[in-house]
Amino acid sequence: MDKYKKSINMPAGQPKPLRIPAPAGVLLLLVLLCLSFTSCKTTGNNTPRENEIVSYSIRLAEEKVRRGLPWQAIEIYETAFKEADDWRLLYNEALVYSKMGYYPNAVELLERVRDEWEETESTWPALASIYALNGQDREAKQQYESYLRNHRDDKTVLEAYMSFCFRCRYYGEAYNAALDLWNMQVFKKEVVDVLYSVDEAQWGAVRRLFPDENNDSSAADSQ
Repeated sequence: MDKYKKSINMPAGQPKPLRIPAPAGVLLLLVLLCLSFTSCKTTGNNTPRENEIVSYSIRLAEEKVRRGLPWQAIEIYETAFKEADDWRLLYNEALVYSKMGYYPNAVELLERVRDEWEETESTWPALASIYALNGQDREAKQQYESYLRNHRDDKTVLEAYMSFCFRCRYYGEAYNAALDLWNMQVFKKEVVDVLYSVDEAQWGAVRRLFPDENNDSSAADSQ
């Protein structure tokens, strides 16, 4: 399909509200991301023993989480970190806190990962999504944009950013993200919904190709 021209300055009026995936759903996609910013530490200096501690502790803690024992997983990570100064332990501990709903704890750990270690840029989307869950929308927006500045082709994160911006009424940013996704051939209803909600005249015909699920089920019921 032909590429559409990006529009930077969007209309000031509020677009028609449409259903956009909540950031909590996006978090499940993002928490699997792990791993580059310039700071002061790197795992490249780890000893073999430290790497073994990290690997074993993560496996053991994940098993505790699967068994419904998240606080034991937290204890494992904290004990291991005393022996191996490795950001991966803090990162995984943050994910456990996030899954339990302790977002401030997760934010504190992920900010430390971001600020103290090299090689952790790809953890920024997880921090952005947890900022959003913690009600820190401004910080979430800044963190998403810091990551996307060098990784605009990351479709998963760009879609999460689009949904976040639309929910927070950053309509211009949401539209531009949706347009980038469309031009990367992400032809999804959620993307079209954002484009159409901001510019109905340009995207009306395309929007009709993506009918609402409720309309589909109603039509099926009537047959």
